[in-house]
Amino acid sequence: MSMDNLLKQAQEMKEKQQRELSATLAVGESEGGTVTATMDGHRHLRAIEIDALAIDPENLRSLERLVMNAINQATDEMDSILVSKFGPSSGIPEIL
Repeated sequence: MSMDNLLKQAQEMKEKQQRELSATLAVGESEGGTVTATMDGHRHLRAIEIDALAIDPENLRSLERLVMNAINQATDEMDSILVSKFGPSSGIPEIL
């Protein structure tokens, strides 16, 4: 196999992995779904959903904690998914 073919094959594998990472989603929740965070395999936040009942203008710190907890839970879930899907030596940075 020529060097060009090897490089092309490596590029195709990388592109496939990038598509897989984009399609892999993890969800984290706070307090039974009051705040939900969805993250993709690139560890990019894709969505935040906040139940209107979680919004108390007199206590924004509570909402901040709920959002932070949901994001942290989504991040932990994504780390687990990536290790199980790609393995610890897949070239995906380990942040544990």
